[in-house]
Amino acid sequence: MWSHYAENHTGFCVGLDESQLSGLKALILQGFVEYHETAPTFRFYFESPELFQNRVFGCKAADWSYEREYRFLFEQSGLREFPPSALKEVILGCRAYMPLRNYADERCEENDGVRFFQMREAFQEYRLLKQPVEKNTRPMSSFF
Repeated sequence: MWSHYAENHTGFCVGLDESQLSGLKALILQGFVEYHETAPTFRFYFESPELFQNRVFGCKAADWSYEREYRFLFEQSGLREFPPSALKEVILGCRAYMPLRNYADERCEENDGVRFFQMREAFQEYRLLKQPVEKNTRPMSSFF
């Protein structure tokens, strides 16, 4: 998902404990995305609005199944607050900018239950590997 959603691997993603997020305000749908070979159908006037909502927001093409996406759907768009205890990990893209990497360096040795990782390119393969952030250590990258 890095190249699709994190500005060509320069951003970050967070790992959350979904069991601590079920009580969020205005949450109307939560769960793993279903992947299908064909687009799901819906019969207006015969099926429930909840089923329509699940099919529109909870389904994607099977080609995207490698993402193993988990979604939260709220009544309105925008930023959300969540309990700090729900944050379990911060994962930097393999081309994360230096200020972001420095932030991870400063926090990686704290024992507050949050783990820091950085993705790195697997040389001679088309895949990424997730490795723990080690203070003052940078993984090699094709990004200069």
